[in-house]
Amino acid sequence: MDEALERAEAWWRSPEIIGLFEGGASVATFFQWMHRHRLGRKRILDTKLPAVFREAGIASVLTTNPSDFRNLGGFSVITPS
Repeated sequence: MDEALERAEAWWRSPEIIGLFEGGASVATFFQWMHRHRLGRKRILDTKLPAVFREAGIASVLTTNPSDFRNLGGFSVITPS
């Protein structure tokens, strides 16, 4: 996973690549969290979404999967009962 992340980061930073995604800040946050929390391939999309939310200024999340958000970004996580 570390090698794949390094390769993806290299492409993201490459001058010939024009990113057509949400924003550079969310991509940088995504890579930081993947490295910091040593997350694997099954957590890629679960990590990208909170990164986008964080960049957009979202502070609270209503979810049935609270573990996807608890350790990322300091979100207030609300779980329906």
